Amino acid sequence: MGGEETTKLESLGVTVSPHKSSRHMSTLFLIGLGAMGVVVLIVALSLGGIVYIGTKKPSQKTSVVTQVCGSNDVLEYNSALGFDSDQGAANAEQTLAALAKSIKAKNGNELDPTCQYILWQYAYSIGDKQSQQTYLAKLTALNSRGAYASGQIKSLDDLDTLQTLTNENKSVEVKGQG
Repeated sequence: MGGEETTKLESLGVTVSPHKSSRHMSTLFLIGLGAMGVVVLIVALSLGGIVYIGTKKPSQKTSVVTQVCGSNDVLEYNSALGFDSDQGAANAEQTLAALAKSIKAKNGNELDPTCQYILWQYAYSIGDKQSQQTYLAKLTALNSRGAYASGQIKSLDDLDTLQTLTNENKSVEVKGQG
């Protein structure tokens, strides 16, 4: 500061120490930099879908969906039904049976609507009405909590359709176990 400014400040009874002022400014700068870093981190996490910042009405439900059956399972299912070619898979029943066995072995498959949907479809394909009813009940419960099967499934039916198909299925025993 120049001499004239110092005199004006001193005449007002204010003492200015350039050393303390710059230390104070650097502290403020670091605090501001840290705050900006936190804001940038929160924005990055929000854009990445990791953090949600918003409000929820009391009537709105929040749900956590466990994903056990991923894209590979859905692709295998679609392929088995012939959606990836003009013809159905030559061994669709065997492929679905292997996929169902694999899904049943996965921990948490009961909490994944995609798994339950594929298992329902397999039970329907072999005429296992009891299993259809079990998987449909699980799907209905998951849907009521806001958890839905993957939209990548190319033969995705709604619960009403699944219920109708289950009711129409006259077979009670599993093929090959009769």
